[in-house]
Amino acid sequence: MSVEASTASRGWPGTAGFAAFEDAVGRAVAGAGDAMALCQFDASWFAPGGLGALEACHGGRAGADAVFDDGVLRIDPLFAPPGLRLSGSIDESTLPGLLAALRGLDDRAAHVCLDLAGVEFCDLAGLRALVGVNEWSIVPDRLVVLRSAPGCVEMMMRASGWAGAPGVVHEGVR
Repeated sequence: MSVEASTASRGWPGTAGFAAFEDAVGRAVAGAGDAMALCQFDASWFAPGGLGALEACHGGRAGADAVFDDGVLRIDPLFAPPGLRLSGSIDESTLPGLLAALRGLDDRAAHVCLDLAGVEFCDLAGLRALVGVNEWSIVPDRLVVLRSAPGCVEMMMRASGWAGAPGVVHEGVR
């Protein structure tokens, strides 16, 4: 059995319907004998303490391995929406890892989310890579969503003239 927790059942961007969806999946799997459900969601969708009801529906927890982690910059995959979560510093030393991670994204995805909430520093070359991620895409007019960009990144975007770059959407500046 395969089901998708579509944006309709999640009430995107909220999570009001997610626990009911998980409960329905649990009931369906319970009578199926040797069956397992793998539920994929981003913990950042939930308010603090909001994972409690969801945790009760599951027998365990798994997480995706980091795409890159050198102790200075950590890059984790995002699945819905597709993209990457970055934490740490983007500079000359971490740029090769960032470029490899960006090139590894699905170039057919309609849009890509780059969650920058954990970014503490980003130099101009790193910013150029983030804004230019569509250079590797085969999808015309694909959007790059810069989520929770820190103030230093937003300031550099304005100073460089990339704040209004076509195909780049700013979501939730922190």
